[in-house]
Amino acid sequence: MKTILSILVIAVSFNLAIADPIGIEIKLSYVQKAENIYWLKTTIVDVDEEEPVSGLELNYTVTINGASIALGKAITDAAGNCTFIGKLSDIRSKGHLFSFMASFAGNEDYDESQAAIEITDANLSLTTEIIDSVNTVMVSLTTWNAANEVIPASDEEIKIFVPRMYSLLPITDAYTNESGQDEVEFPNDIPGGKKGELMLIGRLDEHENYGTIEAQIATEWGLPLAQNTDRLPRALWSPDAPLWMVITFIILMAGVWGHYFLIVYNLFRIKKLGIKDAPINYSE
Repeated sequence: MKTILSILVIAVSFNLAIADPIGIEIKLSYVQKAENIYWLKTTIVDVDEEEPVSGLELNYTVTINGASIALGKAITDAAGNCTFIGKLSDIRSKGHLFSFMASFAGNEDYDESQAAIEITDANLSLTTEIIDSVNTVMVSLTTWNAANEVIPASDEEIKIFVPRMYSLLPITDAYTNESGQDEVEFPNDIPGGKKGELMLIGRLDEHENYGTIEAQIATEWGLPLAQNTDRLPRALWSPDAPLWMVITFIILMAGVWGHYFLIVYNLFRIKKLGIKDAPINYSE
C-alpha cells in the first residue's frame, strides 16, 4: 500500500512539475507586390509576455471556392517574423476571393494556434505620360466581382513614392474615381540616377478587403546625377592635401629618418675606429 501511495505522489509531483504550454498569437497580413508576387507576412508573440517567439514552423494554406490548397511552410526568426512568398498566377486561376490561413500545430512549449485573413483580389497598375509638358502618372485599380468580372475599384487612396536609400519618399496621392482611375502630376525636381532614372511605386495601404497592393514603373523624370569632372582643389576635405601640409610632412619625415641614418653611420664609424685603435698583440 505504501508503495502504491509513493508512486501516486511521485506521479502527481511529476505532472505538477511539467509546465503548461504557452499560448501564442499569430498576426497575419497580405501584401501584393509587383511582378506577380504576394507576401504573407506573419508575426508570432506569446500571449502572456507579448514577446516574439522564434523557431516555430508555420503551415500556410488558402481556400478558394471551397477548395483548400496547401501553399508551403516558413519558420519564424529571432524577431518572431516570417514571410511566405507565393505567385499570384498559381491561385488567380482558381478564383479571386482568397482565404489565407497560417497555422502552428503546437509542441511541448507552445499551444497550437492559427490566424486567417480574407482577401478580395485586386490589381493596381501605373502608367506614365507627358501631357502638355507635364509629367503625369496614371493610376488604375480594378477588382473582381462574384461573377469573376473585372470591375473598377473607386474611392481608394493610392500613395505614390520614390525609393531612397533607406526608405520611400512620399511624392503625391491619387484617388480613384468611378472608373477606378486617376491622374496626378509628378514633380520635375526629384533627384534621379545618371540619366534621371526613377522608380515610381504606387501603394494601396492595408485595405480591409484588398490588403496592401503595390505597383511600380520606371521613368527618366528625375534630375540627372551631376557628373563633376573638374579636379578638386587641394584642401583638407579633398583627396589632395594642401601643399603646406605635404611639405611639412616631408620635412618631419626627413628629420626622423635622417636621425636613423646618422645613428647607423656613427655605428659604422665607431666600429672602424675600434678596429684601427685596437692594441697589437706581440706575443703571437
